[in-house]
Amino acid sequence: MKFGVQLYNFRKALSSDFKGALKEIAKLGFDGVEFALNFGNTDPEELAALLKELKLECAGTMFAKDALLDKDNIAYAYAEKLNSPSVSFGDFCDFTVEWENIAAYSRIIADNAAAHGTVAAYHNHWLEFEKVDGVPALCKIAEKNDPDKFFF
Repeated sequence: MKFGVQLYNFRKALSSDFKGALKEIAKLGFDGVEFALNFGNTDPEELAALLKELKLECAGTMFAKDALLDKDNIAYAYAEKLNSPSVSFGDFCDFTVEWENIAAYSRIIADNAAAHGTVAAYHNHWLEFEKVDGVPALCKIAEKNDPDKFFF
């Protein structure tokens, strides 16, 4: 079994010394890392080389939804160069009101990801479990998306 960690847990260290923090994280014995919005202002190819040097796999990449809504955004280059299994995003809002909008832009992101040879993932928290007509908003969003292109 492999073990990975989401880099959001190390956001302070990464913001002050991105490469140094990655080196220290690698020493902790993780097999992989999931990037969370911060790529250290490092070129995708350079970051891929650093991961290889540190013997870390990319367990995932998380981006702002606006980045993933742009089919030409560098986010997709990061996902490709880092061999990420998916591109993920999340949101904080009133899901009982916004779930249909989220479902709609999730489909766009899923199509963009598919065009780049990957899938989209939604990183949920707790708000998505608020109910709409007795059903969690998360389930309503899932019903409006293609499970071959999009997952939670």
